[in-house]
Amino acid sequence: PTTTPSKPVVNITHSTSNTYRDATVRMYTPAFATDPVISYMMSHLPQMSFPTARPHVFHLALMAASLNDAIYVEASTASTPSFQCAAVMMPPGKSPTTGLRSMTPRVVWKLVRERGLITLGKGLWKLGGLKFMTKGDEYPVLAKRAKKRVFAKGEKYWYVYFIATDEEHRGKGLASVLLEEVKAWAEKEGKAVWLEASNKDARVVYLKCGFKDVDTEEDLVLGKGEVGRDGLHGGKEGVQIWPMVWWPEGVKGAKKA
Repeated sequence: PTTTPSKPVVNITHSTSNTYRDATVRMYTPAFATDPVISYMMSHLPQMSFPTARPHVFHLALMAASLNDAIYVEASTASTPSFQCAAVMMPPGKSPTTGLRSMTPRVVWKLVRERGLITLGKGLWKLGGLKFMTKGDEYPVLAKRAKKRVFAKGEKYWYVYFIATDEEHRGKGLASVLLEEVKAWAEKEGKAVWLEASNKDARVVYLKCGFKDVDTEEDLVLGKGEVGRDGLHGGKEGVQIWPMVWWPEGVKGAKKA
């Protein structure tokens, strides 16, 4: 007789702590090495500087997300949190970008307390300042267009800001298990889960997890006329992103009702 080996147990933990944020940055830095969107965000820099610039992309992005209550979710087959797969989740009604832009007394105090102003200044200097910020503004504008086709004004949803699996642990279904956890949170609240796939392989994974493509009038493309599909110079097609949404069974958004 033969037996089928049992699948390893996947443990999921989550936290809003800086410890979880920093561990997520460390995993994302190599995991997104060839991601088209991240490459596009750095495309104004010499390509040889990408490895040293990439950590600053995530330090800035996740610092901004933390200012608006981001939750860091990790999935691992190890008995302790190992960040084999990690997602950055924005709770309903929270945006990953408004924290830094608002610069309220609360935000400024939090940045001072956590030495975030140093991280902010160093990161922007390493990433080309205004050029990086301009590209950072381009992404949410595209995504907002797609969201208007799905959500009514003021309608709240969970947002998968980032999700990635460490290269050594891909193919184990960790992202699928993590997304099931997130979907369970959303289901309890009767909320949708929104994300954007930055490459075709990721889109396939999300489709298998029950997410649906959002019907847009035209493809959503970053950097058209500037970079190729890989986010690098050498092409002009630009980087396509695929907006996707998941609804709990029996739940209809305000625009579907």
